[in-house]
Amino acid sequence: NAVPAAGAAFTGWSGACTGAAASCTVAVTDHLNVSAAFTTAPVAAVPTPTPTTTATTTASVKLSVGISNKGRVVGDGIDCPNRSCSAKLAGGSLVTLTATPTTAPFVSWGGACTGTQPTCTLALTKDVQVQATFGK
Repeated sequence: NAVPAAGAAFTGWSGACTGAAASCTVAVTDHLNVSAAFTTAPVAAVPTPTPTTTATTTASVKLSVGISNKGRVVGDGIDCPNRSCSAKLAGGSLVTLTATPTTAPFVSWGGACTGTQPTCTLALTKDVQVQATFGK
């Protein structure tokens, strides 16, 4: 998974991975090279407030996690050892969720997270829901 640092943007893969999707899966059958390219993200111009303009920020957003079968989902500011949980987190922040199996393997994500990798990174710009599915 390519996760850019603050102020950076992922631009693509080279080597055994290609394309610009944030994640890449490879079958390791020999020595392989994989490179992830990043660039400095352009900084958006911030308008100067006028006396009639008020600045607003998103204080917090709700992250809801559902779990199918037995497993655990943990991330920055959230720990879900049960079937479901939620947390209020800082709006505009990034959170990386990790699905950890307890008795059966992790199968896939649903909702705001997708794919079969056990980690998912979300930009929290609004209330979001994710679903982690584990085998039976």
